[in-house]
Amino acid sequence: MAGCKIKMTKAIKERCFMAVAFLLSFLVTVWMNIHKPIEASEKKESAPLPNFIAPPFSLDNLQNTRTFTLGADMKKPVIVNFWASWCPPCQSEAPELAAYYNKNKEKINLYAVNVTKNDRLREVRDFSKKYRWTFPILLDRDGTVSDRYWVTTLPTTFLISKDGIILDRHIGYIGRYQLYHYLNHSGLGE
Repeated sequence: MAGCKIKMTKAIKERCFMAVAFLLSFLVTVWMNIHKPIEASEKKESAPLPNFIAPPFSLDNLQNTRTFTLGADMKKPVIVNFWASWCPPCQSEAPELAAYYNKNKEKINLYAVNVTKNDRLREVRDFSKKYRWTFPILLDRDGTVSDRYWVTTLPTTFLISKDGIILDRHIGYIGRYQLYHYLNHSGLGE
């Protein structure tokens, strides 16, 4: 069967061109609004999205010896990684997070937030030992923090500036090189 050929008149070509131009203009406008710099007056709303204030939280660590708090005016930028021990992508990225943190712990904090309502404490301990995590492992026992951060997929990672603004959100596996890329892009890298 032969293909159909459509004869395009000059008027149809012009309408197609105008539609494509409009669509591109719209997409550029949306992109610019999403990625625009944040003015001090705009830093009022909290949401788990880039350019918003990170929702504050306080969670106990795995050893139940200390409570870690995320809020505005921190001393260093923070990576917040939501994970579970049974999650294959979390298992894949665990050594990457450890290597990244061990090299950069003077410049950045890393909080590994375990979605404990979907995990067993024994597996959380075994997981952290297996991957030799030296950063704080925080327990979101009732899922309040993961709900506040709209975490529906594990792992989910947030890059947060020291003034509490979310710079980036990454859903799924994140490797060491992606962390360097995001942090360099955000002005926080080496």
